[in-house]
Amino acid sequence: MTVKQAVLIAFREMHTEFHILQLCRRVKIIINRPNLMDGTITRKMRELKVEGTIKYEVSNKKKSFYTKDGQMTIFHQPA
Repeated sequence: MTVKQAVLIAFREMHTEFHILQLCRRVKIIINRPNLMDGTITRKMRELKVEGTIKYEVSNKKKSFYTKDGQMTIFHQPA
């Protein structure tokens, strides 16, 4: 399983509002890589957002809270 796939799974499991460290902890458990850097996880999360696979907003930048926004989709198959 890739980090990006683990991020998608963890994102789906999060409540509507979540702290980024909750998501990072969950990704590390899913992928069984306790030393995976949080920056790698957040980068993959941003990539998923740019692709349109997930939607979220940083609801409180100072406290690192995120809010899900809209419907999530599964990875798109190449045409």
